Amino acid sequence: MAAEALRRRVGAAFRLRGLTLRADAANYLTEALQMVNEVELGDMIEKLIDAVEKQPLSCNMIEKSAVETAVQECNQSLDETMEHIFNIIGAFDIPRYIYNSERKKFLPLSMTSHPTPNLFGCARDKAELFRERYIILQQVRKEGKKILSVNAEQKSSQGLTTMYTGVINTDVKLR
Repeated sequence: MAAEALRRRVGAAFRLRGLTLRADAANYLTEALQMVNEVELGDMIEKLIDAVEKQPLSCNMIEKSAVETAVQECNQSLDETMEHIFNIIGAFDIPRYIYNSERKKFLPLSMTSHPTPNLFGCARDKAELFRERYIILQQVRKEGKKILSVNAEQKSSQGLTTMYTGVINTDVKLR
């Protein structure tokens, strides 16, 4: 890719995240990304922006030193990913999410007013567990049709035959 086109692409990606590159930082990134092939370029730019955003920034103007640190961090993370092919996650290490109907998305338990779970709960905790399961089933029922139709469209647009395009029955009857 030409240096000027690469510079514009990097600048546009940073501007989409609300960041502005100084001229020396843009030149440094352009030189660093010259050797990256076209397929991996978008992912590499996103990783660099994420690394820059993790740094303590005083303003949205990005200096060359912040970009250099981000490039070094990305190079180190690439080396580490080659060493750690498998990552084992314990069952108790997975964060717990609760569906928030006002925001219409799942939030971590720490961001909600729910109490932290304990091993020996009371009857209210058991009722809360079943209420959360019911809410998740409701959400699957509402969004299930959309998800299935999107998956079917993606498969058919890729030229694959769709095995099942029906809607899963998620009706729940309470007694």
